[in-house]
Amino acid sequence: MVHDYVLLSMLLFFYLSVPLPFQLSFGTQL
Repeated sequence: MVHDYVLLSMLLFFYLSVPLPFQLSFGTQL
């Protein structure tokens, strides 16, 4: 379970490190 928390935190950190315009364009593709 701890591994899932670490993976989620890394994913969140990567998402926050990505520029906002790229987040918006990636969000529209989903």
